[in-house]
Amino acid sequence: MVAVLLPAVLLTVRWAGRQRPGSVNSVEGRVRWRWLAECGGWSLAAAGLVVVAAAVGGERWNVALWPGWATFATLAVVTVLVVPFQAAAEEYLCRGWLLQVLSSWTRVWWPAALTGTVLFVVLHEYTDPLVIMDLAVFSP
Repeated sequence: MVAVLLPAVLLTVRWAGRQRPGSVNSVEGRVRWRWLAECGGWSLAAAGLVVVAAAVGGERWNVALWPGWATFATLAVVTVLVVPFQAAAEEYLCRGWLLQVLSSWTRVWWPAALTGTVLFVVLHEYTDPLVIMDLAVFSP
């Protein structure tokens, strides 16, 4: 559902804000591909460490829970096609456009950051207080 916000945010930036949609990407006004690749590499390394830690910690893969290759492939394709747009929509809305607009109104950054953080947490619809706190602390 969040992924549908992406075109809305980009059109709002263009039409209402009269800015290039790239202005919500970064301070350079575009996607910084080298930085994205570097962050992606660190993310893959962190995910690998989690897998290794789980294996060393005694977590066993339960073959009985494996859904099969057809289900796995379907889920993988949907994930690859949807998650980048969903994540981009969240980032552009909460940390791009909203942060820029509210900061320009208040001339202070922290109310905008706090508002973006609250919206980010609300968009995820979690009910576990620890997960909500994790999102709030690590989302700004």
